[in-house]
Amino acid sequence: MIGYKVTETLGGVGIGLKFQMDSQRRETTLSNNGTNELIANLDHELLDVRVRALKCLLRKLECGIISSEGLKDRVDLLDRCRRWLSSASEGSADGNKNLSLDSAEVEGIELVVQLLYELSKHREFRDLLRLQNVDSVLFKLKPYLSGDFKCQLDALVNSLVVGQFELSYEGAASEWFDNKTCPALTARTKPLDMYSSRQKPYEYDYNYKPYGELSQDRRSPSHPSPKDSDTSRSTPETQVVKKSNLALSSEDGWMQNIPFFVPSVDLAVTDRRIINSTVDSLSATSEPLVLMTVCFIRDTLTMDYPPELFIQDSSLLLALAQVTVSRWSDHRIPYMAIQTLLKISSNLRFRFSQLNSSEQYEIPGAPTSFLDKKHNNLYYDYDGISSYSSRMMQNPGTSSASPTDAVVENFVQLFKSFSRSLLYTSYDIHIWTVFDSFAFSMYKCVSTFPVDSKSLTLSLQGVLMELAHIWERKSDFHTVVGLCLVSASMLNSMKVHNETFIVSKDVRNMLRSLSYSPVIRSGWPELFEYFIQFSSMFDPSAGIMSDNQKDQDGDNSENHPKRKILNLLYAIQNASSHEEVAESVDSLRDVLLPITLNLRLGEDSLAYILQDAPWRDTFYRFLCIEPTTEGDETLLGRVLDLFSYILQNSLSAKAFKWITPLCCEKACTTLKLLASAAVKIEIRHGGTALSDLVRSLLEFYSAVFNHGSTLLSSQTKWEIFQIYTAILNSLEEAAYSNFALLTGVTKELATISEDKDIQSKLKANPILSLALIHRLTDAVMVLASNGVLFEGFKNTSAVYYLSICVVHMLFPMMKDEACKTFKGDWIDRCGRTFQIFSLSADLRTKCQAFQVCEIFTASSYTRPIFVESSFREAIVSLLQTAYSTFVDPKQPSFIKVRAGNTILNVLKDEDEKSRFALARRLQQEFSVLVDVSRLCSRVLWNSKISDVTKKSTEKSTDISNVTTTEVPFITPRVLTVVCKILMSFLQSVVESGNREAALHEVTSSGICQILFRIIMRHPLNSETNIRLWLDYCCALSTVLETLISLTKLDRTISIILIGEKKCLSMMFSLLDVEAPPAKGAYEEKADEVANALCGNIFNLATVLCCDAGNNFEDLERVAWTHQSVLFTKLADWLRVSAPVVSRRAALGFSHGFLSILSHRTVSEQGANYKVPAHPFLCRKWKDNFTYGQALCENLINILKNAVDYGERMSAMKSLAALFSLSCSSVQYAVDGNGFIEFCVQKLHDLGCKYYDTKNTSINKKNTSPFLTETLSYVELLSCIFYVSSEAKRLALQSNFPDILHKIFGWWTCLSDFSLLHAYIEALLNFTEEFPEGALALTLTSNVIGVGPRRVPTQQSIFMEIIGILEKDLSNVEHNPNLKSVEIIFELLKNFCFVQECRNILLKSSVIAFLKKLHNQETKKWGNKQNTVKANYLDFLVHASAHSDVQSCIAKIPEGLEILVQVMEADTPPASTLALKVLRNLCFQQANKGRLLSENMFMPSLSNKLSQSSDLNEIEHATISLWALVANYEKGRLFAKKAYCGESISKALTRVKKMEQTSNTDSEEITRVISLLETVQKLIGTSNPAKQAMNSRSSSLSQV
Repeated sequence: MIGYKVTETLGGVGIGLKFQMDSQRRETTLSNNGTNELIANLDHELLDVRVRALKCLLRKLECGIISSEGLKDRVDLLDRCRRWLSSASEGSADGNKNLSLDSAEVEGIELVVQLLYELSKHREFRDLLRLQNVDSVLFKLKPYLSGDFKCQLDALVNSLVVGQFELSYEGAASEWFDNKTCPALTARTKPLDMYSSRQKPYEYDYNYKPYGELSQDRRSPSHPSPKDSDTSRSTPETQVVKKSNLALSSEDGWMQNIPFFVPSVDLAVTDRRIINSTVDSLSATSEPLVLMTVCFIRDTLTMDYPPELFIQDSSLLLALAQVTVSRWSDHRIPYMAIQTLLKISSNLRFRFSQLNSSEQYEIPGAPTSFLDKKHNNLYYDYDGISSYSSRMMQNPGTSSASPTDAVVENFVQLFKSFSRSLLYTSYDIHIWTVFDSFAFSMYKCVSTFPVDSKSLTLSLQGVLMELAHIWERKSDFHTVVGLCLVSASMLNSMKVHNETFIVSKDVRNMLRSLSYSPVIRSGWPELFEYFIQFSSMFDPSAGIMSDNQKDQDGDNSENHPKRKILNLLYAIQNASSHEEVAESVDSLRDVLLPITLNLRLGEDSLAYILQDAPWRDTFYRFLCIEPTTEGDETLLGRVLDLFSYILQNSLSAKAFKWITPLCCEKACTTLKLLASAAVKIEIRHGGTALSDLVRSLLEFYSAVFNHGSTLLSSQTKWEIFQIYTAILNSLEEAAYSNFALLTGVTKELATISEDKDIQSKLKANPILSLALIHRLTDAVMVLASNGVLFEGFKNTSAVYYLSICVVHMLFPMMKDEACKTFKGDWIDRCGRTFQIFSLSADLRTKCQAFQVCEIFTASSYTRPIFVESSFREAIVSLLQTAYSTFVDPKQPSFIKVRAGNTILNVLKDEDEKSRFALARRLQQEFSVLVDVSRLCSRVLWNSKISDVTKKSTEKSTDISNVTTTEVPFITPRVLTVVCKILMSFLQSVVESGNREAALHEVTSSGICQILFRIIMRHPLNSETNIRLWLDYCCALSTVLETLISLTKLDRTISIILIGEKKCLSMMFSLLDVEAPPAKGAYEEKADEVANALCGNIFNLATVLCCDAGNNFEDLERVAWTHQSVLFTKLADWLRVSAPVVSRRAALGFSHGFLSILSHRTVSEQGANYKVPAHPFLCRKWKDNFTYGQALCENLINILKNAVDYGERMSAMKSLAALFSLSCSSVQYAVDGNGFIEFCVQKLHDLGCKYYDTKNTSINKKNTSPFLTETLSYVELLSCIFYVSSEAKRLALQSNFPDILHKIFGWWTCLSDFSLLHAYIEALLNFTEEFPEGALALTLTSNVIGVGPRRVPTQQSIFMEIIGILEKDLSNVEHNPNLKSVEIIFELLKNFCFVQECRNILLKSSVIAFLKKLHNQETKKWGNKQNTVKANYLDFLVHASAHSDVQSCIAKIPEGLEILVQVMEADTPPASTLALKVLRNLCFQQANKGRLLSENMFMPSLSNKLSQSSDLNEIEHATISLWALVANYEKGRLFAKKAYCGESISKALTRVKKMEQTSNTDSEEITRVISLLETVQKLIGTSNPAKQAMNSRSSSLSQV
């Protein structure tokens, strides 16, 4: 066709083009034939043939002979590759063990991986890979691949499993994502205890609250109320659809492929026979038969059969519509037909809303089921119930179209039937009521499912044309009201897809005329606004009137609804016959038709017309007097139906408070009548239909309980409950043959038994609960034994409501310890009913089966029963069944939740051995991690399927492709359960002793990345429904808890998570999440859930900080990117008034993050670190506060006011790290806040509380926490002393040294000397450049109640420290504490600047330790002793700067000789330090002679100068020589004898060479050269004999 068109257009040119295209087509055909042969050879039995074919195929791809585009849809290619890989992995059950592959097989596998990697670049091929489960096979073969192919395999699997979560990150630095370093896995720092808010597997809380524990007035989250989402009881089938704000990204294409349409119901032979016979009966002329058939449809078919069945095959609806317009002598027939049609329409709206719910979505082809608007399995808030599964049905001989389009066509056909009937009926308000209901149902359908919008619009315009003809013929009140409601719904349906349509002129005239009608303009203003809202879109002039037209309206007060209601109520009061009352009641209901707008608009705008009317006075005589005739019963039924209609369509029951005492109190007429009528009156039609009175009573009390339960007392509810149980008991005598009554009673029993008052009554009377369980299980087993459960849809509702009642009876029993003492077969009965429920094709009943198991396995009273050996196999079988259901992609989410809870409860067995055995059994039979990865890889956050599916505007030509495409997903609620199961499973596996293998499997499965990337798709910021928002928060919080648990198991997981910088960024952005507006309990719950989420974010961030290692910089950079969010949340939570869990999480993060940041900063700055100033913490925040000051303020307040020990410890450690990072925080802590005084006072209080005056030591019982707290306070003071001189002054004013002395002896209680080291380090920083502090240490006392001394004393803390040092020095040969010796010597350096301290020091044996440095003593010393020697010499260097110490050292026997020996014989640093000490001694005049008298001293100095290459040694030797020869002739003489002059010359030469070649500071070298030249001048000629020889030689030369 292409060649023909080109030839026709272009003439001769087209011929060449056609030939060229044909030539290309032939080449392509030949190429395809060769490709087909190669693909066919991939399945050859010989490995060599397969490898050659695969190599040829790859070569063709590389050279461009064939393109990957042509192979992306080849399912046969993928099948052969999968079989190739599967056959290679069949050598082992687990895929990794006992599997041997030769080199040829490995080569073939690598080539297959390469081919799959090349083709996986196409989304279509990736979809095929997911469907074939290729990734699980690839994981097994990964260990046998080489490095490059492993990378390709990882990239391939990553694109299959988590590709949909890769979103672009705006504003992030690109270099963050290129970190390819391999950090060293050092020992993990032990993190602070996590304060994650974990929930128990089965708690009565938001996430796992049973259905019976929650209130009934909660609506579906899929359809929130436009205004008040907490108090409104509007339901999803009545509200106008609103679009979600959550947009799809390009990576979420799988969501748009979800098959979504009105499902077609497959009927069994018996079901089809029932429907056909029912339609035939409706066409009969016998009025009793027609009446019986209509009642059968209302009481049985509408309960058991799915609602879409009636619109899928419209013959039944059309027959019922014909019944309504036909003339009957029995007025009950059209009345019952209208009520049946209204019920079907209402069920359809619930069904459409339910099908749109992601929680209840089923993959097409699964078993069929449905739920009603009240009794659902999804906790509390889904009014539509479980879903039917849909198998696509196409009638032969018809054109291919989607089931939704067929449903719309049947709607239009029904509308045309109504419109044609309305042309010829006189009193047609009843038909308008049904017409309006189905018109709104069709709007719900087309606004939910994709439809052919053009065909829909054309069909609806035809219906509107017929409505215009009706308007031309009739314009009475009923016609105006009906036309406004129906046309508004149709016009709204036409605007669903936002396409522009032009309606016909007749329709525009009708719309304009209706908008001018004074009947609704002045009579029903709310209806007028509703009509104008939709009609103005098609006719902008609608509703716009001139002043003359307004003046012509006249007085229309008689059309006002309130006036009509009053007139009808007065007519009923004055009526004298049953016919007059019945006619007025029907007219009253007709007038109240527009009150249905209350639910459509989500508000109670029409409630005012019901107020201030004599309702009670009018109907008192009907409700309080027991009927005696059949006419009385019929009339009472009409009255009850009227009030049921009003209560169902009114959002407020305040106007009818009088009904509660009149009809619900004890001994009232209607309650007696309910009991007697249901038990004694013979139910007609063989048990398939109810009598009119029983039906009206059941519906009336259902409406009262659902819409006015707050007005009922607990006693009233209990009496109604007892009546229902009595009816159930009476049904036992008839072997439950009356199915209609059984369904109706069990439905109401299921409704009322979930009430909290009833539950409390049942809990107080467990024997009654047990008796009811016996009765309910009997009914279930009788139905099962009769085979009625396997005959299509027959009695599905009865079994479902029985299952709900069983669950509600079990709730109170499982909370009572008495259930352990019950005898009998009640547990066996529940087990048998579980089997019956689980085998049901109705998924809602199957869900209740798992809820029964969930209750049994969660109760602490029944769980020990299952530990017995007789139940062990049953528990294993239950676990297998629940797990298979849980991972089945065809099961809807609401069943997955219940099955998952059952698994979770089983794995939480208190018996450790049983728990380990169950976990191992699960691991052996299922690939748990693979299944979890698949479940978590597709999370659907949208609550409505219609928000994510692709809505096509063109009619589908073939739906078979859609039905075969499985797109499994899970919802946030299922995600919560999945994560908890994963945590419980891994914990059991790891604890059972298989830790290494389990951790390896976790890291290789990719589950960590999958869970972490889930965070990137959260819709919290765009969600406005509080219930959905709570679900999302709970799911994300559980994901974070799971990641915390995984990172605790293996540190490498933390490194993996840090590499996901996009996810890290999104995680920190979650700290800014805000809950949508909520009231009451929802507001408290929102705060609790949000705090738990943010707390887990901080907990995970804390773990990542501890495990980051070399990657901490990446984590820090992401954190500072979100500095405003992160710091604002920290500032809010680091308050005393913050929730405890939140405050602890913030403290844990601040401690971990600041500590590691402080350590890294100090390591980078090293010795040059002087003033701490982190760039972020020094920024201004608000109120002239820096970030550091704000953190410091909050942490100090927590420290001062916290009662919990852990909080105080975290606050102190965080402050210590903060002081090393922020100078502003230090300044805040010191300036006028009393922080130093507070810390010192806390030490004083601890000392007073835990000091035993009798033994002069602490009471060691239960003091470990206080010792640790003391240690933390001392370390905190040490940190602030290090950076603040003002802090030292304040501490001295608070007598810090004296208080510290009183608790100084506590260091002996900790064997690791940590407290001693903290004490000495604090004193070290305290005395640094603070002589007053050093002096204060000599004035302290260790006696409680005694203050500091005025003069130094021998009992001071200074003396205790010296005593500790002397003890270590005396035992230096054995095992000295090196750190204690080191820091004490550092402390003594500070004391040397104070004369009083030096006096005490000289009296001790510390200086005399020099004698132990003799060669005879040190020749057997090891490294520890040499370290002590170096520390001691370093101390002597500082101490010898003072003259009194110099004199003391010189007086030590052999002291100078020892120093000279060390300088000469030892290696650095000891030799250098000894040289420095001798240098200091040389400056004292009295020591010069002693030093010169040492034979080895001067030669050693000369030797240092002549041979040393160390610039420092040269400098110190030069200074020592200068001190000895300057103004001292004897010193010069000794220097010349030791050849110091020559040594100086050699040193000068070396130093000058250093100046040219070395990198040493030039100033330092210049200074050393200057010193050497100065000393050289002072010494002169170095050798007198050499000088004489030189002079003699000079004289001889002159001669």
